Amino acid sequence: MLEVNTAALSKLDKCKALEAELQTSLSHLLDEIRSQCVARDWSVPDLTMMDKASEGVAVLHQEWRRISEEAESALQATTDQLAECEAASAAFTQALTWLRTQSTRLKTRPRLSTAVVSQFTKLQLSLRPRLTKTARDYSPELEFLESLIASQSDLYDWWKKFNEEIASGRAEVDAAFRLIEKVLQLDASAKRAEAELFTLISTTENSLIANQTSLECMRDFTAQLNAWNDWLAASTQISPSLLILIGTYSAPEVLLETGDGLVRSLSAAATRLSEAVRPTDDLTLPVIAGSQPTQDNFPATLASTLACDLVRHLSGTWQQVKSDLPQLRAQKVSNAATVQAFCSRLDELTNWVIENRRTLQEDLKPYFACRSIDCSFEELVGQFGQPVRDAMDRFADYSTRTSEYCSQVISLLQKLELRKNDFDSLREEAIRLSRLETLDPSSILAKPSDADSLLTDYTTLLADTRALVSASERRMTSQRELTQQWTTLRAQCANLQELLANCCNLTGDRHALLVRLDHLNVRPHSASHIFTLPWFSTVSAS
Repeated sequence: MLEVNTAALSKLDKCKALEAELQTSLSHLLDEIRSQCVARDWSVPDLTMMDKASEGVAVLHQEWRRISEEAESALQATTDQLAECEAASAAFTQALTWLRTQSTRLKTRPRLSTAVVSQFTKLQLSLRPRLTKTARDYSPELEFLESLIASQSDLYDWWKKFNEEIASGRAEVDAAFRLIEKVLQLDASAKRAEAELFTLISTTENSLIANQTSLECMRDFTAQLNAWNDWLAASTQISPSLLILIGTYSAPEVLLETGDGLVRSLSAAATRLSEAVRPTDDLTLPVIAGSQPTQDNFPATLASTLACDLVRHLSGTWQQVKSDLPQLRAQKVSNAATVQAFCSRLDELTNWVIENRRTLQEDLKPYFACRSIDCSFEELVGQFGQPVRDAMDRFADYSTRTSEYCSQVISLLQKLELRKNDFDSLREEAIRLSRLETLDPSSILAKPSDADSLLTDYTTLLADTRALVSASERRMTSQRELTQQWTTLRAQCANLQELLANCCNLTGDRHALLVRLDHLNVRPHSASHIFTLPWFSTVSAS
């Protein structure tokens, strides 16, 4: 009987140890389930608002909610079974206490009563299947909890991978936006370059108009000089004949009429020259860097002044000759000294014209270099025109494509704004589900397929962004070609400016001419000889 009691006590201790171990395991499992539920309450610290907004969050939370309810029901069943085990343990302890009390009486009563033995045996037999059933009932729960922990690990891996994909997608979108900003900056630079090119073209056109006008004035001036040259050459040939006629003391009316006609032609030509060169006072060439602007860029004003002085001097001399001829005719002067004095005056006038013609010829020679510049200038303008037109066409095409590109960027931004609204709505829905709020039955919950469609839209958006970036790169290549052509155009414009600078340098010699005229210290009629130069006729013919 002692051996049976000892074995029963040992089994009872084992049952208590098993019960304590089972209760400890259940407590640990319950804590693990609660900690996992708390960890999956959708308030993860390192996740973005866009990540929380995924429909997978709602689906995962519903799954955890169902698992939590099942775990709670399993815990309640376990608690009930533990209560039954505690009741059985209390009864067994009471029986054991009674057995120990009875064992002290074995000395006087070596045998237990049959009722006690049968009751103990009955209790032992009834406790064994219940403990076996309890252990068997706990096996599915343990397996379920183990599978739950394994599925939790899989869900955590999926969640981590989803977050990485979202983060990589956002990084690609940020990179695309940086490229878009860079392209917009390049567009702004291209617009500034286009404005600069338009300004340069406008300045060049104004320069072309001014130079063409100046060339026309120079041609007219040359024609006038040639006319004066012819007349003065003829007048120089007439002077000896005039002296011969005066020497014979006869002055036919034909000679007087010829002289009057020449003086009138001379006055009319001087008037035409003054009227022809007057508009050139308002013409100014563009000031080239490094050159000094002059008050008058052409010698036309000087030429008209010299012509008027020549007309006044010759008119006065002719009037004196006309006044002297009647006196000589009336008095029949035989004084050779008077005739010699008059001849000396004519000789002096003729010599003055011949001598000063050479001097003024050298001074005015640089101004007629425009004839050689004219051909080079027109050739350069012809080379300059086609690149300008090509550049204008390229810039027009570039502006059109820039407008299309800007519209694509605006469309992309609108798409991103729509995606942001979708993410915000899903985020609010996920927050409500994570806090186990009581949802309005009339509200429409997010469907599991919404997350997949949202990710598909997001992928499509990224593809559109990549296509837009590739188009931007192609446009940048086209812009580089356009910039190269514009550089060539600017080089040609530099050549044009150099030619204009040479023209301005030629016109700047007017001051040197004025200085040389001051050194001559001649009378007001001293400029008349310039128009009799044979050199002007040679220039006109060339």
